[in-house]
Order: sequence, then structure tokens, then C-alpha cells
Amino acid sequence: MNKAQQAFDTAIRSVTQQRGPHYGHPSDDFRRASALIAVVSECKDPELRQALRMICVKVARLIHSPDHLDSIIDIAGYARTMCMIIDRRNAHDLELESRLKAQVSADVMKEMLNGSDKGAT
Repeated sequence: MNKAQQAFDTAIRSVTQQRGPHYGHPSDDFRRASALIAVVSECKDPELRQALRMICVKVARLIHSPDHLDSIIDIAGYARTMCMIIDRRNAHDLELESRLKAQVSADVMKEMLNGSDKGAT
């Protein structure tokens, strides 16, 4: 085994030992997360569905350690990203609406001008 692989294995053991008490056995954690994600898969919106999946992972971990503040904060962060996605979409929709109104106004003006030209002849 080379040095990089040894360093990797050492780091992974350290992470597993540190996080194991908070999250429980990976098999239990993944089973819970999978069950939650199965329901979330019904969400039709792919971006919001992904944020919900991430929240499910954190909820699954909280089942083992409901007072684990880091997971609670992560859930809040993922909920915030959902708001960011919705805000961006709303801003984009408003921009499109504004452009459409401007185009319609321009088209109406052209028709009015063309109509007044026809009436003048």
C-alpha cells in the first residue's frame, strides 16, 4: 500500500470513529435515509427534490441522535437553499413577464402607428 492510500485509510478510520456515535451504524442510517427518500422521490421538481433528499439524510441521522446540532443546522441550510431556488425562479419569471409586457407594448404601438398610416392615405 502506498502513502496516499495509507493516509486515506487513516483519515477514513478517524472520520468513522468520530461520526459513528452521532449517526449510528451506516446500515441503519442508510436504511432510514432510503425510506425517507423513497417518499421524497414523488416530488416532481428535480432541484427541490434533491434538497429534500439531503434533508432526509440529515433527518435519518437525527433519528439516532436527535440532539445533534450539526445535523439540525444542516437541515436549516438545505431549507434555505430551497428558498434560494424558489427566489431565483420567481425573479426569472418576473423578468420574463416584464420582457413580454414590453414586447406586447411595442407590438401594440407598431399596430397603432401602422393603423394611423393607413388612415392617413
